[in-house]
Amino acid sequence: MHSPHDQTHVVANRDVNPSAQLVATYPDLACLLRNEAISAAFSDFEEKALRWKRFYTFFGRLSLIAVMLAMVSFDYQITLKHVYGAPPFLAGLAAAFAATGLISQALLGLTHAKDCWLATRFAAERLRCLKFQLFLILEETSDAESLVAKVKHRTSEGMAALDQELMGGRSAIMEFSPFDVLSPPRYRATHTSKKLLDEAASVYDILRFTVESQHFEDRFRAHDRETRFPSLLAEFSFMSGAVLASIGILTALLPSAWRLSQILTAPPVMGWVDFLTWLLFVLSAVVAIHERGSAHQQNAERYVTYSREVRRIRNNAMAHMPSSLFDAMREMEHLMLREIQDFCRDVRHSNYVF
Repeated sequence: MHSPHDQTHVVANRDVNPSAQLVATYPDLACLLRNEAISAAFSDFEEKALRWKRFYTFFGRLSLIAVMLAMVSFDYQITLKHVYGAPPFLAGLAAAFAATGLISQALLGLTHAKDCWLATRFAAERLRCLKFQLFLILEETSDAESLVAKVKHRTSEGMAALDQELMGGRSAIMEFSPFDVLSPPRYRATHTSKKLLDEAASVYDILRFTVESQHFEDRFRAHDRETRFPSLLAEFSFMSGAVLASIGILTALLPSAWRLSQILTAPPVMGWVDFLTWLLFVLSAVVAIHERGSAHQQNAERYVTYSREVRRIRNNAMAHMPSSLFDAMREMEHLMLREIQDFCRDVRHSNYVF
């Protein structure tokens, strides 16, 4: 078997755009595997979502770095300038850093970057879910010929309903509920095409269960890795700043005749203690804001939770296939809609505002 892509790299959205070989292997389900209308709309929203996310994270991080550098500059001027002096451009440089931070924050607010990212990602993921919700049409049909027409009709209905929903803007996301999306189970007569059911079970397992399980595990590891160092840095800098602040307080309480008091109250020593104290507290605050904006911890917790749920549904379904296929599909699709809801909640609560 020859693969057209580099197998060392993950192919994004391989569930929405499966390989040609998979489509050729299951020709009776080609209309479900390669839904051009959904793929085109998804591609458009996906591109916009990625662009807005890059914009949001770039200017969010830029604002934090600029403010951090501005605070370090001001801190030096207040605590150590009288000891070591300062170049004449330092005040202007600090003001430039501060202006960069404020402009970056203003850009995020004026462009509504986070809302745009959230809206486009919400639309893209709803389209991904719609593609797999269409597999439930197999409850109503047993032949490949009628399946094509029903998939086309339900695709048009679903995309029209989603387009109308998205016209609600932010309220569509705020009021989204998974319970309002999936239709109730239909009465199912005995399915007359075991071949079609077996193929649908195999395809759904490959594209939905397996892809989502891999995706959640991969994203969990990535976010968990990303949150370790910042969390340690924030804790270390805050505790170190607290220790230095305690030293400053104790220095003021020591008798002035003591040798230790004379050492600690020397201008260079006092200057460095004050400088490092403020630097560490500012660093702790900046890292905490970065963690809130990136939401690595919340994302890691969400991904590991849903990864376990996907495995649970898959294991239960595989034990009773194909009779449990449609029940497993409904449970899985409801789970994916809940994940969208939780993602929107986490993004709404994240920001880079200082």
